[in-house]
Amino acid sequence: MMLGALIWFCAGLAGGVIFFYPPVLFVFGVIALINGVGQKMSR
Repeated sequence: MMLGALIWFCAGLAGGVIFFYPPVLFVFGVIALINGVGQKMSR
């Protein structure tokens, strides 16, 4: 999810268009990653 958001944002930036959804998607990916690591560490 984070990689897709990064590619989407960079492609839009290279094309001269800034999309607002990819940074939001990236943040959700970071949150999901932190939650996953937290659950794995608590077991």
